[in-house]
Amino acid sequence: MVRPLKVAQGKFLLRPLNVVFGAPSHVALLRALSGAGRGLTGREVARAAGVAQRAAMEGLARLEGAGLVRRTPAGRAYLYELRRDHRLVRGGILPLLDLEAEIRTGVFARLRETFGKGVVSGCVFGSTARGEERPESDLDILLIVERKGEEDLLQKRASRLFEEFRRDLGIRPSLLVLTRGELTNRYRAADEFTKNVVREGETFAGKPIGTVIDD
Repeated sequence: MVRPLKVAQGKFLLRPLNVVFGAPSHVALLRALSGAGRGLTGREVARAAGVAQRAAMEGLARLEGAGLVRRTPAGRAYLYELRRDHRLVRGGILPLLDLEAEIRTGVFARLRETFGKGVVSGCVFGSTARGEERPESDLDILLIVERKGEEDLLQKRASRLFEEFRRDLGIRPSLLVLTRGELTNRYRAADEFTKNVVREGETFAGKPIGTVIDD
């Protein structure tokens, strides 16, 4: 039996978001359902949301009870769909998920706009590139230039952009600038950090990071 989430004073109509955000898995489930073009089984929802099946089924039951999710029989299974006609889903949850999906694309677009000219390559590395970032993680950025002396201009560009990221998104950027020669020397010296950056870096400007190492 699924235990209902406690809603302050039992006033669901006043505080429906207590149910929506009452457990971390709920947002993951709503995200998975919003991106589906059809009804999904409980197992499929759990897989798409990246949560354990038991947690997924409990969350789906709560969201169904709140009227945000529809469950329909399909043979021996049930299919789950987001109730897109629900006012809270239509006016709040879906726009919020759309905004969430645009953030990463927008960050990379601003990086490309700011650093795209004048660098050999620009990439994001570390936990963000691996998809393992946490709220407290830095946004690690590497810029490759041809020669020394170009760092000052890039740092000036970075200071304005990074303040925007901190203010608007709570992101903490960290910038590393290397010349092509410095990157090459580190890589040939089998520097583990540099090898990880070359292997995992996600390029946003210029050439792919792995192709700029001097022959």
